[in-house]
Amino acid sequence: MPFSRTLRALEYDRSSMGLVALVGALLIFGAWSFWFFGARLSLYQTTGIVEVARRNEVIAYFPPGTPAPPRGQMAQIRLANGTASIPAVVIESSIERDGRMRAVLMPQAAFPITLVAAEIGQVAIETARVSPAMIVLGEGS
Repeated sequence: MPFSRTLRALEYDRSSMGLVALVGALLIFGAWSFWFFGARLSLYQTTGIVEVARRNEVIAYFPPGTPAPPRGQMAQIRLANGTASIPAVVIESSIERDGRMRAVLMPQAAFPITLVAAEIGQVAIETARVSPAMIVLGEGS
């Protein structure tokens, strides 16, 4: 008798709910795939090796292999006490003889403060924009 009940259950089973669930799952997978391959995430290089130069400019030295950012690239100056993050703009960048990348940053006019090198904790510059797929495949680092 159990086999006949199974056949009866299959006969009365409506596949429309299964089809709706399958279509829903495919839509979710499609949206996730679109994000995974199409979204752009920012990769940042940070350094704690900084100097404060004339006119409140911040000079930051990044590890060898860091690409030189273009003039006008946005950056962040994070204070050592963790209280503030000051937006800045790259006004000059170059590769030093030892391979380190040197970037000169100018804090935004909205922050007219005098910086001291001891107050600066880190400087972060966006070095690339990659998709999540590139990060997973190891091509984004």
